[in-house]
Amino acid sequence: MPYPSGELPDDFAERLEQLKQASGLSWDAFAEAIGVERKQVLRWRRGTEPSGSAYHGLVELARLIPGGIEILLGEDFLDSPEGS
Repeated sequence: MPYPSGELPDDFAERLEQLKQASGLSWDAFAEAIGVERKQVLRWRRGTEPSGSAYHGLVELARLIPGGIEILLGEDFLDSPEGS
């Protein structure tokens, strides 16, 4: 489930923070749930894009969090053909 534009939105770091808050997990537990090390999540918060497998893990975690997909991908994505 990539972003429609193929690139992460400018506010990805903010979305990541919101998703982490919604999860109720610590940063360590959040990273573990995605399947990456905490330092990788910190890199994403600074602007590094997740790899394909890490992004997949992030989306899978978002699906488990109420409202997580909306937080991560945004309502615009959900209303697009890619989000259907």
